[in-house]
Amino acid sequence: MGKKVCLIMVGQPSTNPRVIKEAEALGEAGYSVEAIGGFWVKWADEIDKKLPKSRTWEYIRVGGSPEDQKLLYLWTWIRGKFIHSLAKAFKFTPVFWPECLVSRVTPELTKAARAIKADLYIAHNLGALPAAAKAAKKHKAKLGFDIEDFHTENFSGEKNNIVAKSSEFIEKRYLPRCDYTTASSESIAQAYVRKYSIKEPQVVLNTFPLSMLQEGTKKENSELSLYWFSHKIGRGRGLEDIIQAMGIVKREIKLYLQGCISNEYKADLARLALKSNLKNDQTSFLEPADPEELFKIASQFDAGLALERKQPLSRDLCVTNKIFTYLLAGLSIIATGTQGQRPIIESIGKAGWMYRPGDIKALAKRLDFLAENKTALLESKKEALKQGQERYNWDLEKKRLLELIEQII
Repeated sequence: MGKKVCLIMVGQPSTNPRVIKEAEALGEAGYSVEAIGGFWVKWADEIDKKLPKSRTWEYIRVGGSPEDQKLLYLWTWIRGKFIHSLAKAFKFTPVFWPECLVSRVTPELTKAARAIKADLYIAHNLGALPAAAKAAKKHKAKLGFDIEDFHTENFSGEKNNIVAKSSEFIEKRYLPRCDYTTASSESIAQAYVRKYSIKEPQVVLNTFPLSMLQEGTKKENSELSLYWFSHKIGRGRGLEDIIQAMGIVKREIKLYLQGCISNEYKADLARLALKSNLKNDQTSFLEPADPEELFKIASQFDAGLALERKQPLSRDLCVTNKIFTYLLAGLSIIATGTQGQRPIIESIGKAGWMYRPGDIKALAKRLDFLAENKTALLESKKEALKQGQERYNWDLEKKRLLELIEQII
């Protein structure tokens, strides 16, 4: 019988494609794989139902949801709110259930993980790390942690500082117990080495399988079309930059935003678009889609946007999975020159272009160039496909992960 691996996350699989890719890679390599997670957002439930029944891994959900095990969900929600309120009111350092300050379901994840006997427990996201560590200790197994963000630099404000302190408490407590760590970007890996003096994490980029390559599906657009997607369309993601830039370009450009958006923020963007002299039909909103459908959807547009900010620091250090989606979809990439994104954009030549966050004039100039130079736009899109096919894809990236895990267990 092959070795068993338990993957632990705080949300549903569809909220973390990185977990799905890892689970599938391990299953294909002959490992027995179980994944544990909790409810995070409603739309992911519908997408999770589309996960193939024939997949090589099992998924267990804990902590209830608004639709299933409602009382359990309500209890975990109240518990989390109570501890947040207590910590904020008394301003104490995290010595009382710090796990509950970073995730609603950490206690439930811990119970479920300890009930599974595995050879390796891999935590995805900080709220899953205590659960994985405690299960590994119980079963004398190996422990891994996938560092997707610089967690302690993901917050701001008094309330969130409590969460940041709890995050740091958990990292200091459990990182030394890890038999290995992986990181989603080189800059995040180096930040953890500097802060905690841990062994350098293995960088595993958040790329996607070659089966998602959209070569041959491109179409001609009469107007330059821009595309951006995320679980949530919200503030602090650079969308204001692109709307303002569209308002000063010479040609009419279309912007497509895909994801969940609040009525309040949608109204804010509409006011900004009006102020920027955009027409009503220049900005369109698309509903969230199955992660695998994103590539086909994205391929219908011209340029993909990766507009990360330099604050908080975690956003400056990350390499958003948007970039790797755009490469396989064959989109010219417009990105901000953050610490995390800069090395990738510099490596893909004419497929990508960078600007300083907030530099609206430079961004508008690039939009004008792409709108007026169809040949250059086509060459940029072709280069994106080439880079995705030859360099930035999961078929190559997963080999490093599997080699690492094989060494560990």
